[in-house]
Parts: sequence; C-alpha cells; structure tokens
Amino acid sequence: MGTQNWLYDTILYMYALSLLFYFSDFMDANRRAKRIGTGLLIFVWILQTVFLVIRIFDPS
Repeated sequence: MGTQNWLYDTILYMYALSLLFYFSDFMDANRRAKRIGTGLLIFVWILQTVFLVIRIFDPS
C-alpha cells in the first residue's frame, strides 16, 4: 500500500510540473519547455496506467 501512495504522489507532482512547463511556454514561446511538458505528460499517462493496473489486479 505504501508503494501505491508514493506512486500516486509522484504522478501528482509530475503532472503539476508538466502544467508549469506548459504555462511557461504559454507566457513566452519556448519550444524546449513545451517538449519537456509534453514528455512529462506522456510519462504521467504511463504512470497512471500502471497505477490503474496495479489497483485492478491487487487482491486486497
């Protein structure tokens, strides 16, 4: 259970970080910030999928 809470917290922090990079790109057009934000968002999507699969197949 502790691992799942750690994973969930990581997902939230990385999602917030990706939003900050997107906002940074919005304020001042920065291609690198947009690329980092997109990469983090894709990684968050993968982590959320892993979290969901763990929750579905966890017997307890």
